[in-house]
Amino acid sequence: MAALDTLLREHADYVQGSRWMIGGRIVGMVSSRQMGTRMYSLVFSILALRRVTDATNGFRIFRSELLADPAVKIDQAWLSSYELEPYVLYKAIRRGYRVVEVPVTVRYHATEGFTKMRGMRDWWRLFRPAVLLRLGVKQ
Repeated sequence: MAALDTLLREHADYVQGSRWMIGGRIVGMVSSRQMGTRMYSLVFSILALRRVTDATNGFRIFRSELLADPAVKIDQAWLSSYELEPYVLYKAIRRGYRVVEVPVTVRYHATEGFTKMRGMRDWWRLFRPAVLLRLGVKQ
């Protein structure tokens, strides 16, 4: 089932892909990445006050109306890199939009068995939106 089909059928506002939910699959992922993405999703879920099984998954689709919401301010300077995607997901959840997860398959190729993320700086960029929004430091 395609993300767009789910968005339309379930009248969702935001559809997030998940390799960790039933029906999702991972092909060729190293265990350290698996642990990191699961840990991130757990922390994100706690901060957003809603369970998200795969908050780092890049397979997502959402209605443009979400970006027209005056409380969703994607043009902030601090949303310059990895921060933007978790920011929009967090805002969609906390603003009460209908967020739905769908199972997806993610395939990692042996020749591309590395991540572009570099150390704590990039992990902080992922965590930063949910932490700062939850604390009320950013909007």
